[in-house]
Amino acid sequence: MNIMVVGGGGREHAIIKKLKESPQAGRIYALPGNGGIAADAECVPIGAMELDRITEFALGNDIDFAVVAPDDPLAAGLVDMLHEKGIRCFGPEKAAARIESSKSFAKELMKKYGIPTADYRVFDDYEQASGYIKTLARFPALKGLPAEVFRLSSGNAANVVLLAPAPDCDLSAYREVVFLESPAVVALPTGRARLVANADLCGRERLASLPHTRADMAEVFSALRAAEGTLRGMDAAEAGRGA
Repeated sequence: MNIMVVGGGGREHAIIKKLKESPQAGRIYALPGNGGIAADAECVPIGAMELDRITEFALGNDIDFAVVAPDDPLAAGLVDMLHEKGIRCFGPEKAAARIESSKSFAKELMKKYGIPTADYRVFDDYEQASGYIKTLARFPALKGLPAEVFRLSSGNAANVVLLAPAPDCDLSAYREVVFLESPAVVALPTGRARLVANADLCGRERLASLPHTRADMAEVFSALRAAEGTLRGMDAAEAGRGA
């Protein structure tokens, strides 16, 4: 079985290493892959968002099975394109990938079906969004907790974490990051909760759950603050040497 893995990060490398253990695995290609992946698969210089080229490569190299790992090509419909050509894939089609690629869609879906989720707001105006974020710091229950800002676009929903925003915090830097491609964001307070990542294999009639991972968000943000302090210390030390 010839296998194609789309992506070029550590996640894709881990997937490839496990795929190699299968006696059914034949040639394994990584598009585009990276230097480390080259030791375990044939790297092909085709970017993860070059959907037409990826499809052409799959057809031209008798690919039997494809793994599409990155969020962007999933949101853009790469799995749909490969399915149309009769190539089996691991990864959701565009409609299902929308749950991850559109935070507003995911939030509305959870609200509609009564699935517990943190409070949220959707904005299409930067000033309104920044004003809402600053008000979070005025609530005692949210003091010291981070807010998250998600950029909404047709592709992956990139997010920026604001560590304990203050009422007078400067959000101008986030304006460029969040509103660069799309004028809409979702801002929400994140309390002490556990982040659970779970993957399910869904067929027409059966569902199999893979082992899940979890993280205490308070511990995660504590680590982020510690890393931020370390970086500031390194910058100060570097500035001192330069003087």
